[in-house]
Amino acid sequence: MQEIPVWQSAELCYHSVKSYDTEEKPWKTVQITAEFCSESGTKLVIPGFWDGGNVFKVRFAPTEKGEWKYVVKSSLPELEGEQGAICALPPEEGNTLYTHGGFLKASENGRYITYTDGTPFFYLSDTLWFIPGTVKMPPEVLGPCIEKRKQQGFTAIVIGYIEGSPGKQIQEYYHKTGDIDPAFWKVADDCFRTILESGMTIVAQPMWADAETWPTDAEWEDLLDYMTARYCAWPIHYGMGPEFDSKPKQESGLDERSLKMLAYLRKQDPYHRAYTTQPNPWNLDTTRKDWACPAVDVVALEGGHEDPWGIHTSYYKQAWEHERGGRHTPLIILETVWEGIMRHQFPPHSAYTIRYNMYRAFLSGCMGMSYGANGLWYPRSTEDDDVYDRDWGVSPVWDVALQFPGADSMTVLKNLFSSLKWWDICPLFDGGVPSPDIEPPYPVEETPEIMPQVTRTNQVIPFPSDKDNYRIPSVAAFEQGRKLVIYIPQCKSKTSPVF
Repeated sequence: MQEIPVWQSAELCYHSVKSYDTEEKPWKTVQITAEFCSESGTKLVIPGFWDGGNVFKVRFAPTEKGEWKYVVKSSLPELEGEQGAICALPPEEGNTLYTHGGFLKASENGRYITYTDGTPFFYLSDTLWFIPGTVKMPPEVLGPCIEKRKQQGFTAIVIGYIEGSPGKQIQEYYHKTGDIDPAFWKVADDCFRTILESGMTIVAQPMWADAETWPTDAEWEDLLDYMTARYCAWPIHYGMGPEFDSKPKQESGLDERSLKMLAYLRKQDPYHRAYTTQPNPWNLDTTRKDWACPAVDVVALEGGHEDPWGIHTSYYKQAWEHERGGRHTPLIILETVWEGIMRHQFPPHSAYTIRYNMYRAFLSGCMGMSYGANGLWYPRSTEDDDVYDRDWGVSPVWDVALQFPGADSMTVLKNLFSSLKWWDICPLFDGGVPSPDIEPPYPVEETPEIMPQVTRTNQVIPFPSDKDNYRIPSVAAFEQGRKLVIYIPQCKSKTSPVF
């Protein structure tokens, strides 16, 4: 009998009499599922997947200890009725995804994210869009990135299902070829294992592309069915994006279809984990349709990269007070002032800009933080690799970007709030009195030495006219009303950050 600790994945492998090729589309034409039943009577029906040739697999993660008996249901006679049992051992200590269960949930009060067993989960992610793959994120790049973020206490990696160069995306490839390409997913397996074994979960954003290359609903269902079958037993989470409700996607109707596909994916999930989506920046025509969508378990807010000031306090307040059916929804912040990105007349976003925005977000009720570094979200391999310089500013090569100091600031933030009962936060939106001595990031700060030199204009950029909406210090209450005030001074030294 196969033994596996609770929350970890066991793999059943079967071989059909016939070997299939992609033209026969066995991921659609061959049905295979396995029904698992625990000693207590809990039942889970897990879909299987084609792994190339004559190989079919089922991956299963037990949710309670003891013996789980299973029986296979298949359209292939040679697989129909296969039976067996798995012994689920107590959860292992060490990797918290497997100690507490990595199928993340919304808390009962709708204010934060939890592990499967209800333990609060501190969401802190880095963004590596070009995972999985071997072109931009080969093992010699992925390994050091994951090890560094593990050391810094990150708990999630956001990926984009992009392989290689811009435009080569899994949904676009499937739309053009009709090929599920098991070789791609085997590479993905290796990438995902590297991340998960480090103790970080994965948040996948598969819905890229525009209307011209957007798959049909039936093609999307094929892809999402395959992703569910292959990874439902792994602690991988999905968020449709990025910018599912951008203006072009609104005009083409892709925003509605994104939410429709999210609802479809959520319905297929036997483990009922939390789902989210990435909206357009708060001040760029976002529709807030995700706030009302029942398939969205965690609401994400995006500040974008256009300026260093991030999201209005008033917008945070609206999100915090919003209810859906009389219930709140956990908030996280995504893609906001990534370090090293340069837009318009502003200098590259600095570690101070990161601190200013992330502390404000946390004390405004966002129970999840997302970091990004220019040179890593698209892993720049050489100085000549300038594909995104025009849009986002000149970035260093990936191993330099990996050392940006803003990621260390995120570690300090996590350690500070982890010393408190951060999940009991109650923002005090009127508690901070704006002070002339405590300003938002000013757009003439010096460029840190670690970032590339860029050409500047001498234009003076004024602060937003409604500066009170970016007030600091920020204030929140914790632990039965005790107040926490965060004051974020801007550091004048390039080598001695002040927290």
